[in-house]
Amino acid sequence: MDVMMNMTTEDIRRLRGQFTGSLALDAFVRLMKKCLRDRIHSELDFVVGVIELFHTIDVNGDAVLDWDEFTAYMMDAGQAKADFYFEGRGRFTKHYMPLLLPPPDAKTPMRNIKTRVQQMRLLVDQNAAAYFEENSDVVYIYGLQFNHNEGPRHLSTMRLHTAFQEHTVIDVVYVTTRKSLVTSSVLGRGYLSVWSMADLYSPVMTYRLESLAAQEHLCWVPSLQSIVTSAVIFPSLHSGKQSDPKRDCYRPNAGSDQPHTKFSQLELWDFSGKIRPPAPGTIATKEVTVVQERFKGVTALVAFRSINRTYLAVGREDGVLCVVDAESGDEMGSFDAHGNGVKVLVYSTEVENLASVGFHSYTDETTMHISIWKKTGSGAL
Repeated sequence: MDVMMNMTTEDIRRLRGQFTGSLALDAFVRLMKKCLRDRIHSELDFVVGVIELFHTIDVNGDAVLDWDEFTAYMMDAGQAKADFYFEGRGRFTKHYMPLLLPPPDAKTPMRNIKTRVQQMRLLVDQNAAAYFEENSDVVYIYGLQFNHNEGPRHLSTMRLHTAFQEHTVIDVVYVTTRKSLVTSSVLGRGYLSVWSMADLYSPVMTYRLESLAAQEHLCWVPSLQSIVTSAVIFPSLHSGKQSDPKRDCYRPNAGSDQPHTKFSQLELWDFSGKIRPPAPGTIATKEVTVVQERFKGVTALVAFRSINRTYLAVGREDGVLCVVDAESGDEMGSFDAHGNGVKVLVYSTEVENLASVGFHSYTDETTMHISIWKKTGSGAL
């Protein structure tokens, strides 16, 4: 891996002319020695590093490396830029173009995000940040211990793909008390992956839970030592009802007579330390509690405490803000918040107020307003 970290864009440019066809291990070692001979300080260490790099990149296990495999991995690791141009035959050829894979649900909140960086989470107790890009299967960890002479430093990259099956990351949340990062991804089914962040340079996946549908929103609830998620599926995930195996679980279920695109299910995942990964090929059912069976179009989610109870503020695509008891699942009240749907919810423990922002509309100036909600007791706003 040291070989890869010391490579530059110019090194990759030199390799391009020599990288013809598929290379076996011995041919790859010879090529690297030839093109990077000025970087070799110890031939033994260099060869060992090249062999390790070969086996790391060869995720499909066919014992050969293609140029596509090699450069895709280098871009993944940040050693080469995705818009890098190679010069050859008198013209510039762009070898890689971003492949857009929009979510199946046309009105999911994921479609309203246009920026390259889709989400960033602050690891407060470790002076670090985690972020992932749109339609990406990797999460990047950056250290924030820097001064005016240097910027944030890349520490590690968490890869969710196996072989050529790439998970699409949907949401991440940091669990401070356990120094863990929980990622939600989708690959046919939905997956919750728990990563130990004790060593920021080498995050380790401790276990992965599988569900029938993608978990679109994650919310850590410290008082319950649990994670609340909203999953889009019909019928429900864990209610015991039979579902049609031929039906795609992650898609809108609205008909011509239904104003909403989807129904979400709020779930409570136990992270108190009793949780255990299910057996391979099975679906986790013991660790999850269904809070709400059918909730219309969840677009934002946040937890807060009031009078020794934990409540969930749930923003919906129809602009309604609901308050739900996280333990009993009872709906405590609902309010018309934003006409075009609730985009973001943030709760402040210092002032004990809730702030909400709606989706923007050029025809309505009020969509640019930030609404402040004050608790009035028993979970009411």
